Amino acid sequence: MTDEEVPVLIVGGSLVGLTTAMLLGHHGVPSLSVERHAGTAIHPRAGHFQLRTMELLRQLGLEARVREKSLETYSPTGGIIAVESLAGRELATYVKELNEGVEGFSPTVRVFINQDVLEPLLRERALELGATVRNRTEAVALEQDEDGVTITLRDLDSGEEREVRADYVVAADGNRSPMRGLLGIAMRGYGELSRSITIYFRADCSELLRDRNQGVLYVHNPKLRGFFRLDRTGGTGFLVINTVGEDVTQDSAVDVQAGLTRERALEFLRTAIGTDMPMEIVDVANWRAEATCAERLRDGRVSFGHARDRRRTCARGRSRRIRHGEWPGR
Repeated sequence: MTDEEVPVLIVGGSLVGLTTAMLLGHHGVPSLSVERHAGTAIHPRAGHFQLRTMELLRQLGLEARVREKSLETYSPTGGIIAVESLAGRELATYVKELNEGVEGFSPTVRVFINQDVLEPLLRERALELGATVRNRTEAVALEQDEDGVTITLRDLDSGEEREVRADYVVAADGNRSPMRGLLGIAMRGYGELSRSITIYFRADCSELLRDRNQGVLYVHNPKLRGFFRLDRTGGTGFLVINTVGEDVTQDSAVDVQAGLTRERALEFLRTAIGTDMPMEIVDVANWRAEATCAERLRDGRVSFGHARDRRRTCARGRSRRIRHGEWPGR
């Protein structure tokens, strides 16, 4: 006997999971989304959303809210340029204005909006459309057969476990997907590109941005390569650094995390800004850039909402129980 039954269980409550819950609700399909974290994203992260994404948000009644929130943080006419540093010379213009040349192709526009601002809007709309979202909950085991999937969920605060029966499961639990691990689905591809960092900071860069097309500002100089995103006041933002040093063919160039201290992070930030000024580092996030895709996007009644591979496999009727640390064939 299971404790609960739902048409669709979504593992993951970030951009992909919340969007899936929203779309299902729009079509009248109830869903349960579970997320390990206590709430939505706490860092800006993803920030540039294309026309098709905005068209879907428009269809779901979210376009106006998203554009309003976007304007609170970023200029709607921002572009994408490259500079030596914020105080240095401009090297190239990649995109003069975010929506230049797209007029007439869509009823909406591209926008810059931070993930920590967008996710609460997606969650609110998903709930309005009938979805259920539970935080501090993780999926720790699954058993599937021809008729559905039984998932064991664990409350991360109490440790209590319960079983949920779903017709289908969507795994939207990120690039390190525990669900993919439970099913033994490997990743293939080039692999790791860099061990990058993101520096979240406060500094008054408004004067340095006065003549810049403020959107995404790539930084290229002998000491580092990455990009800035700053809010429209020029007072807060983040700097992503992907490589360091002059010779980018060296392994050390792509390992920005090696020997990283707060003092070294301040040195990186000062170099990218290009002048000394009062600055405060709020946080530093380590992350890895990888070029990989999942071997398949589906296993029986479990589909994956984050892998970037177009291959599919046929659903097979079988029953098996797997827990973390256990792999098929072991």
